[in-house]
Amino acid sequence: MIIKETKDIGKIIKQIRKSRNMTQAELAVLCKVGVRFIGELEYGKETAMLGKTMQVINKLGIRIEFAVPQTPPDFTNKLPEGTLWAAYNVPWTINK
Repeated sequence: MIIKETKDIGKIIKQIRKSRNMTQAELAVLCKVGVRFIGELEYGKETAMLGKTMQVINKLGIRIEFAVPQTPPDFTNKLPEGTLWAAYNVPWTINK
């Protein structure tokens, strides 16, 4: 599945939780987070803490992969005129 927004992550977490017949409270205990956090995460709260989100994702056995483009995206048309884009001075590679 391609994730484009936080609500997509929330939908996946909710589907998996329900498929395992778990309540939000049970998932919260398993993941050592609050019930409110689970609810907000499933709703797609944009400011959900990444560390806690990863705790839930890992406990549910969800695997995340990133598809890195071969060339950097062209952001130059979105910058104010006269602004230099320093990121192009950095090689576009990711070391494993």
